[in-house]
Amino acid sequence: MNWQAKADKATAALRKFGAAVALVRLTQATPTNPWDPPAQTEATYQGKGLLLSYAAHMVDGTTIQAGDVKLMLAADIATTPVAGDFIDVKTERYRIMRSEPFQPGGEVLYYDLQLRR
Repeated sequence: MNWQAKADKATAALRKFGAAVALVRLTQATPTNPWDPPAQTEATYQGKGLLLSYAAHMVDGTTIQAGDVKLMLAADIATTPVAGDFIDVKTERYRIMRSEPFQPGGEVLYYDLQLRR
C-alpha cells in the first residue's frame, strides 16, 4: 500500500475542510542573573486542522475532561506537536495535552491532538 499517497490525501482533505491553526511553542532562555525572570520567546507554526468534540462516553473527568476538544492536525506542519505546546484557533488558545501521530503504515497521515483551554 502506498502510505505516502494516503498521507498526501489526508493532508489535502484537512487543508480543504480544516480551519487555519497556529501551533505555538514557548521557550525560556536561561537568565544571566538567577534573580531575573527568564526571557520567554514564542515560535509559531501555521497549519490546518479539523476541530472535533469528544463523544460524551469518552469524557472520564481525568484523562479527558469536559470541554476538551480533539484536533486532527495536517501532517505537513513544520514541526512535530508535543504536549505543552499551544494551538490557536480563531480567538481561542488551547494547550496540547496529548499528541499522537496517526501513522498506520509508518507514514504520518495526521496528528491526533487532545486540547484543553
